[in-house]
Amino acid sequence: MKAFQRLFWVLLLLNGFASCSDPGDTCEISNLKVITKECLTDSTYQLTVDFDYQHAANDFFDVFVREDQHLGYYSLADLPVTIEDFKLSGKDFDYLKVCINDRFDCCEEIEFETPICSDKKCRITDLEVDPGECMGDNTYNLMLNFEYANPGNDYFEVYVRDNQRIGTYKFSDLPISLENFETSGNEYDFIKVCVNDHPDCCKAIEFKAPDCLSEKCEIGELKIDIGNCTGDNTYNLFLNFEYANPGNDYFEVYGRDNQRIGTYKFSNLPISLENFETSGNEYDFIKVCVNDHPDCCMAIEFKAPDCLSEKCEIGELNIDIGNCTGDNTYNLFLNFEYANPGNDFFEVFVRENQRIGTYRFSDLPVKIENFESSGNDYDFIKVWVNDHPDCCSVVEFKAPECANQNCELTELTVSVGDCVNDSTYQLTINFDYTNPNNDYFEVFLRNDKRLGYYKLTDLPLTISEFRKSGKEYDFIKVCINDHPDCCKVLEFKSPGCE
Repeated sequence: MKAFQRLFWVLLLLNGFASCSDPGDTCEISNLKVITKECLTDSTYQLTVDFDYQHAANDFFDVFVREDQHLGYYSLADLPVTIEDFKLSGKDFDYLKVCINDRFDCCEEIEFETPICSDKKCRITDLEVDPGECMGDNTYNLMLNFEYANPGNDYFEVYVRDNQRIGTYKFSDLPISLENFETSGNEYDFIKVCVNDHPDCCKAIEFKAPDCLSEKCEIGELKIDIGNCTGDNTYNLFLNFEYANPGNDYFEVYGRDNQRIGTYKFSNLPISLENFETSGNEYDFIKVCVNDHPDCCMAIEFKAPDCLSEKCEIGELNIDIGNCTGDNTYNLFLNFEYANPGNDFFEVFVRENQRIGTYRFSDLPVKIENFESSGNDYDFIKVWVNDHPDCCSVVEFKAPECANQNCELTELTVSVGDCVNDSTYQLTINFDYTNPNNDYFEVFLRNDKRLGYYKLTDLPLTISEFRKSGKEYDFIKVCINDHPDCCKVLEFKSPGCE
């Protein structure tokens, strides 16, 4: 009896000590992590479990799956623990709960994405959305994309909250743009994607909805640049502006009295309004509105050019005679000043209104190659603005005597430079020439061995590695290209490079 009483008091004292223990010694599990590894079969895979714990008061832990089905019993000292043959639940997310052994008040649970262990299982993964521009106070464009496997179907459906279907689309069209996507009014909007006729093959996502109410459509200050007059009451006009949240790819341009001039793309800014018609007032007017947004506009008045007084003019023609290119042809360089052409092109004529070409003002001065001489002492040029035959200028000029101007090459000189090695050295060649009728010349060695082909404009020409002939005197012959009768030869002392 006394032994029983002593045992009773010992248990009572121990219980008292336990009830007075430090509350900071409470058992805890934290940072539960699951790493899925390779599949072993179509229905099993490897799984690694790891977690942190405090005050376990036990050396072991238990692992459970759904419905508290006990999976196994493991040592805390073995963490991280790999579980072989973890069975697939058949759902997109598997479940696992960890408890310290005999401590069902010290547990932690986790859901994790199930690996694909069967090549035949339908799966949607990596669902991504990208909200675009607001199209109204409660609509915006939304880009949607995802990965998929084994859909068994060419189509998928998109749903919002409450399983409201917004459309059916083809996988081959991914990524897709959901235009005028209607916001739910919540801070986060919702999308669910399901393979057509596969209600169990779905993926959902919540995402931050754009604040379309605060993203108001705006057009900044209009910038106008006046171009050339194209007539007595028309001119070219260049338009540009900044904008924000248009909710549209297009804008419209109006003149006075809401007269629409045209519809244009924002991506084409700045734009050129050709043959813009003046109002006849001192100031002209432009209004720009975002398409389908009559309340998102900006207008400007600007000083209209005086096209009646800005008459098209071509100044004095300047002619420079180039080389003869034949007995009755030569190169000719043409330049002139101009004002208010109302056009980007001009035409060139010779006598009897024979047109020889159309050129751009931006290419001035222009080179007219192989200009044909009239055979008279003076040749003739007339220039007029394209489509403006009353805006022209003419000039007569002394024609060169090409028939009697034979090609000549004179004063051929060489300058021997430094040796490069035992067998080569630098050599500079120069000469004078007249009437080459060509832009190039050729250099030959002995026995008419051609050394190279060069431009006359490169004179004086330095040959960086001229090869020694091995004789006391080296040799060159220079000929104008395609003129074998217009040549000059020279022998010169070879340097001692040994």
